[in-house]
Amino acid sequence: MRLRIIAALAAFSVALAGCGGGSGGGTTTLRIMAPASPGGGWDQTSRTAER
Repeated sequence: MRLRIIAALAAFSVALAGCGGGSGGGTTTLRIMAPASPGGGWDQTSRTAER
């Protein structure tokens, strides 16, 4: 269980690091694919992170 949490946090931090380096001025769209059904825990987490 602890390994899953660490892996999820690591993946989330890598995703955030990849979103930061643009060429300035432009907007980018973040797309997240949640491995769960709508309304579940992963879905809510990814929707919160997308904002």
